[in-house]
Amino acid sequence: MIKQYDSIADLRADAIRLDCAGGLTNNADDHWCGETKTETLSRSQFGHTDMVPQAEILLSQLDTEIEVPRKRWEPSVAGAFACVPDHIRGLPTSMRRRIDDSSDHNPIRIFAITTSSAGIDAKTIQERGIAILALAIALARIRPLSLYATSILDGHVDDTGECLITAEINTHPLDLATACYVLTGAGFDRRLFHGLAWRYAKYSGRWPKNYYENKSKYHEYLKRVLSPNLEAMSQTIIISEAYLTDPLITSPIRWLNDQIKHFTGDQDGTP
Repeated sequence: MIKQYDSIADLRADAIRLDCAGGLTNNADDHWCGETKTETLSRSQFGHTDMVPQAEILLSQLDTEIEVPRKRWEPSVAGAFACVPDHIRGLPTSMRRRIDDSSDHNPIRIFAITTSSAGIDAKTIQERGIAILALAIALARIRPLSLYATSILDGHVDDTGECLITAEINTHPLDLATACYVLTGAGFDRRLFHGLAWRYAKYSGRWPKNYYENKSKYHEYLKRVLSPNLEAMSQTIIISEAYLTDPLITSPIRWLNDQIKHFTGDQDGTP
């Protein structure tokens, strides 16, 4: 089952309507979520910016130079000035016009999976989320960005054996308060995402069925089903679920540098 929300506000409203904002009643306690249910409902509505300074600190430590979008001069039949050698050679495109560099402006789509194994504590999820938030801030400065909070859990209402839920975070401009809370707050995932999966798909506390067969292939599958076309698929990144050796947790600076180079080093518009 796949369910997609246009905004975090829509997801929150649906969870409240279905009275499932507590998640699985035997699991979503305050310790597991790192916050009370009241805090979850408040922060999912108004956001929470406490971790933004830490994301900014990560950005200041990056080795990669992040450049603003550039423009370049392109041969044309008409333009701002002539290229004398091309004109002497009789080329029809001897003029030069300035255009946006397409590699700088192809939109990036990030699906950040907030799901984690039950043994990972809220503090670890918070640290991981700070790295994802830093990436979103960095990429939003240089490329059009779409950002989605994503949950992958099992489901028992169809043959897929999964419950896939996404909710878009506003990036025009980047809603820092919402992005910060959704990416760093365990309560959002463990109360709202889990609660909706429980209501809609009879979630039973496991990963999706196909996830166990091959994790990397499952991520490629997610990229396909969440992309409207091949071009969008080439510009889509799936940030995997949280696990104990997750590089977002163990080496956040290296992970951030690798991701930014991935999207700024291209010449043909593909990551």
